[in-house]
Amino acid sequence: MNVKNLFKKKGLLIAYLAISGGMLLVSNNAAATPSFARQMNMECSGCHFQSFPALNNFGRQFRASGYTMARKEKGDIVEGDNLSIPAGLNTSVITKLRYTKVGNNTAEIDFPDELAIMIAGRGSEKIGYLFELAMVTEPTPGNKHSALAGGKVHFKVGKVGNTQLLLVPYTTDGSGAGYGFELLNTGAQKSQRIIEEGDSYSASMRLGLGHASATGLTLAGVGDNYFVNASLWTPGWNDTGLDPSQFATYLRAAYFPKFGNWDTAVGVQMAGGTAVSSAGSLKTDAWVVDGQMQGKMGGMPLGLYASYGSASAGNYALTNPSDRYAYGMLAKLGVSHKTSVFASYASTGGDISESSNALGLQYMLVQNAKLEFYTSDDSVDRTWRLMLFAGF
Repeated sequence: MNVKNLFKKKGLLIAYLAISGGMLLVSNNAAATPSFARQMNMECSGCHFQSFPALNNFGRQFRASGYTMARKEKGDIVEGDNLSIPAGLNTSVITKLRYTKVGNNTAEIDFPDELAIMIAGRGSEKIGYLFELAMVTEPTPGNKHSALAGGKVHFKVGKVGNTQLLLVPYTTDGSGAGYGFELLNTGAQKSQRIIEEGDSYSASMRLGLGHASATGLTLAGVGDNYFVNASLWTPGWNDTGLDPSQFATYLRAAYFPKFGNWDTAVGVQMAGGTAVSSAGSLKTDAWVVDGQMQGKMGGMPLGLYASYGSASAGNYALTNPSDRYAYGMLAKLGVSHKTSVFASYASTGGDISESSNALGLQYMLVQNAKLEFYTSDDSVDRTWRLMLFAGF
């Protein structure tokens, strides 16, 4: 397919959408910031690399605290006997607005594609929480809590040497078994992917390990340059299709070595065993190794991300008749204070043979609102997408 001709054909429409969206939002300087920024009274860039939701070193420390870190100036924290909570409830509105054209199909406008209320932050010195209430839902028969897209509570249960221990019960509609505790930006957890087209760079997402419903209990250990977690979990979420009679396991470990001025990480994910749900016995065997580097090249911020993994035959998320493997990679370069460009490639082999790539840019309208435009090709159709992603 001739990309040059496609750009010419779609150029006027894309330019119109980009300029219109930019004028609308730039003219309205968003003063509000999401839940954790309010709790810390910090800029969004204090926790994120290049743009949200990618975590930098301090962002990882904040999550490792179980969301309990908070600014303790006068009036910020209400404290008393066994009480230490923010003076206000930390809430945010998260939304995505998307224009999508796939191949020769009719274009679609999702307005919104996502709309959620996030309630998150410090519950005490040793308890933190995050709940996502989806305002755009597809009702699920028998699900009496369909508005809850995900939630978790972090309990800081003690320390072993310099390792902080966290106990985290969780449920998620689509972020995978690692939703209990995750710090990397490799797509090991769907909600932590750094471009919209996560399947175009993340082996975890292509194999369903980082992109599936899950409910479980995580025990995590976090040190200065590593974290580990072990989870008992089952597919399904929020009282939908859950059967606690048998759980699968999920193990995660990552190490953050020093490499000059680069913020680096390497890790491994392993899911195994058979869980029981309303759909029957479900095999979960899969593994992924991943890594990332975040730093600067020529004074410009650069993020590099890669992953490789495999899922055994009969994995519940794939229904694969034989073993499947996948790999992916992504490079994202900040070419100006507000603009980043990215390129990604991913491939799947084994029982099927598929590949995907994406090429695009992100423009930060303000720290908590960005435009993303990209084109991707999954070997079948080319997709064009313009998206606004914002948290207020």
